[in-house]
Amino acid sequence: MKNTHLLLSVIFLLGMLSACSDSSSTTGPCIGSGCPGANTAPSDGTGNHAPVANAGQDQSVTKGSTVTLSCSGSSDADGDTLSYNWGILGMPKGSQASLQNPTSCSPSFVADIKGHFVLTLLVSDGKLTHSDTVTVRVGSGSSANQAPQAKAGADKHVLLSEVITLDGSASTDADNDPLTYAWTLSAVPEGSRASLTDANTAKPKLTPDVEGEYVVVLQVNDGKVDSVPAKVVITAHRALTRLGYDVIDAEYSDALDRLIMVSASPNRLHIYNPEVGTEQTVDLSAIPTSVSVSPNGKYAAVGHNQSISYVNLSAATLDKTLNVATDVGDIVLAGNGYVHAFPKEAEEGAIVRIHSVNIATGTDTEHSGTTAISGGIRAVLHPSGESMYGVRTSQYLTEDLEKYTISSGVAAYAYDSIYDGEHPLCGNLWLTQDGAGIFTACGNAFRTGTTQQNDMIQRTTLGQLTRIRYLDDHKGKKLLAVIPGALSSNGNTDAVLQYYNSIDLSLIVALPLPQFVEQNQVYTGHGRYVFFKQSGDVVHIILQADASAGIENDYSVITYRTPSE
Repeated sequence: MKNTHLLLSVIFLLGMLSACSDSSSTTGPCIGSGCPGANTAPSDGTGNHAPVANAGQDQSVTKGSTVTLSCSGSSDADGDTLSYNWGILGMPKGSQASLQNPTSCSPSFVADIKGHFVLTLLVSDGKLTHSDTVTVRVGSGSSANQAPQAKAGADKHVLLSEVITLDGSASTDADNDPLTYAWTLSAVPEGSRASLTDANTAKPKLTPDVEGEYVVVLQVNDGKVDSVPAKVVITAHRALTRLGYDVIDAEYSDALDRLIMVSASPNRLHIYNPEVGTEQTVDLSAIPTSVSVSPNGKYAAVGHNQSISYVNLSAATLDKTLNVATDVGDIVLAGNGYVHAFPKEAEEGAIVRIHSVNIATGTDTEHSGTTAISGGIRAVLHPSGESMYGVRTSQYLTEDLEKYTISSGVAAYAYDSIYDGEHPLCGNLWLTQDGAGIFTACGNAFRTGTTQQNDMIQRTTLGQLTRIRYLDDHKGKKLLAVIPGALSSNGNTDAVLQYYNSIDLSLIVALPLPQFVEQNQVYTGHGRYVFFKQSGDVVHIILQADASAGIENDYSVITYRTPSE
């Protein structure tokens, strides 16, 4: 009578499964042999797709073993929450086996008799169902074959175009059967044509050809059954050419299409070709504090404590060293035969003035007018060559924008803005190529004019940025290239490059900056400077590794193409 009830139960369950399934289902892709029930389930006509049940790989165990099943391969194309119902579809005569937790994802039972147990998994998304079966073969004692275990190795961070050797030699088989290997690339970055070599060996090779993640799957076989697939993720990163020095300050020469950088230890000016990674250097007599490139792009002035180096960039030579009676904080090389030195932050109450040094005679003249300036000003030259703008950053004075005229050679204080600290500036500023706009490090944008009432007038803010690390403008491309400050709100950080339309200031695209790879560890790359190439087709970025990397040469230069119009 007991066997009759079991037979009726099996017939009823088979009928239910047949009613729930769709005869039009097609077999989907499967990794390895004996892969059960990977069917593409149908839609119910309302847009909902049936789930796909996956009861796992067939198993071979010994009598008395506790068998754990798994629904982990099941899925739902709509992302619906699934419920599970396991049943014993068939088992050896005389078995008293029963499932523990049959509505869980991973029920178990004791294989109490030698033979074949056939189990079924029914999954439901609340509307549609789908089923799959798995067979457990039970042998007596040590004669039952156990499935091997694949081990694909640890995930890796590598450099682009580096030849990578994968390693599945740690894979095991409890029966000590010899193993065969089958590696496959299950996912690659868009545009990649990479492939595995020696994919049927324990140690195949892969050469990443596009930045991004490569997912590699390994299955091993002991001659009887496949292992559960194991995967390893290889993440390929752009190879970064390290600079052999720390960048203290940088500007760009449009005429030469070169980055102009200064460094200490040793004290040098670097004329760097970012297209090919080569450079010329000019030795300096003292530690540099700042650098400025002339409007024609052929000369540079480097600030020091009590001196200025005047460098011929075309010849890569130090033309002369000029004395200046201040510790230079920032410097502006005008096209009128003068270098204008702005002192570093001074003590409270100290009277500080701009030092205008005549390049030909070496005469150092303090700026005219009764108004002194604060120490620590960052200044830029207006494209007209007749004035400079500065941002007052002293801890002792209200933050504000200032204008200085240089039409007569020596600087003269003109006026400050009408706001007197109303808008935060954050200590730095950049002028647009046409001189019509000013952007500040707090993200505020201003327009320029010719009188105090219409000059340095607040226009808007640059998107949602509250901090800007560096900014460059290209008039012809109508683009702004921006590295946000590390403290920006709304998730903006200095680990991205942003492009804005320079007319309406709308954000065009944000691109993540490359990471530094050091001994299979990755570290954030922080943008420090960004400059357009003279043509505007590309931008060059000076990048620094996060301090947590603890590496000595932590600066690099990278190049990105600009967005098409």
